[in-house]
Amino acid sequence: MVKIPAKKFLLAGAAVVLLGGAIAAAGYAAQSGHGRHHGHGSHWLESMLLPMDSDNNGSITRAEIESGAAAKATEIDTNKDGSITAEEVVADREKQRLQRLADEIKAMDQDGNGAVSVQEYENAQIWRMARLDRDGNGTIDPEELMPRKGPHDGMLHRQ
Repeated sequence: MVKIPAKKFLLAGAAVVLLGGAIAAAGYAAQSGHGRHHGHGSHWLESMLLPMDSDNNGSITRAEIESGAAAKATEIDTNKDGSITAEEVVADREKQRLQRLADEIKAMDQDGNGAVSVQEYENAQIWRMARLDRDGNGTIDPEELMPRKGPHDGMLHRQ
């Protein structure tokens, strides 16, 4: 059993929620053929940028980003009036949220029957918590909840 000090319980809970979203995105990326791993923090890259790699060469050109952004804008503009409203953005984000939830359920469904048993759910939660315990000491410490820092802290910077 993983022991979490009472003061850190809320922080751990928030981390689990965030990690669940990351796992769902990674599950989607893996299922859609974009499951390449380029280090920690790559879930965002996998779920957002790699689908723009239209020639699947592992690199994303400015033209691919522009094309992907235009396609996404067209998708969001559901009434096709050439403008994106707040309501259309909210609807698109809700659609994405529902897809992430469906992907998360699918990732937890170990036997593939379309439903998640209590045991499958528990297994997924135990796995997620074990992943947070980076040093394997059986305790999730505050520093383990902090994102790992890379050369650019996971951000892409303009040159």
